[in-house]
Amino acid sequence: MKHLISLKTNQGIASVEDYQNGRIDRGDVIGVVLQTETTGMVISLDQWNEIWCSYGNCKALNKKCSEAEALQTLSGLELTRNIVKQNEEDGESMTAAMCCWQYKKGSIQWYLPSLYELGTIIAYRDELNEVLEMLNADQFDTEDWGWSSSECDRWDAWGVNFGSGYFSYYYKSDGCIVRAVSAFSPLQR
Repeated sequence: MKHLISLKTNQGIASVEDYQNGRIDRGDVIGVVLQTETTGMVISLDQWNEIWCSYGNCKALNKKCSEAEALQTLSGLELTRNIVKQNEEDGESMTAAMCCWQYKKGSIQWYLPSLYELGTIIAYRDELNEVLEMLNADQFDTEDWGWSSSECDRWDAWGVNFGSGYFSYYYKSDGCIVRAVSAFSPLQR
């Protein structure tokens, strides 16, 4: 599969080589861009460990999905918007979706990736980790599980094992790794 990894900066898009050759500073880098034949996204340099929702606030906020159905949602933007709205109405202080939605790096809207987006990221984990290590940013640890914005049912949401790429669902009230993404189009500069 064809893919391209580059850097989103305050000034636009730069190559990894631009950074390696000192043409851009670390402070200018907003995230790592992953473009494949089917999707493009900016991946945050930071990650957190958060719950999906508090035990008392667990409910189906979006469409309940089997794994196959969840993988058909290409973007988590609208899912995250719905989750955050309900989280705020439920009085949540911080959740996976809220953490991503409130992330302020660059002038882009960050969100919790869909299962499809998170699976795509992990398919390129090793190459992304090389770039993240070079940037002294949080890497994808092969022992971790990460949240997606895709729901399985009232009590569970879909996640991905960063090592194996295995999809599974977890109790929404459990803590998992959260990594914000933002949509990217090659036309963005």
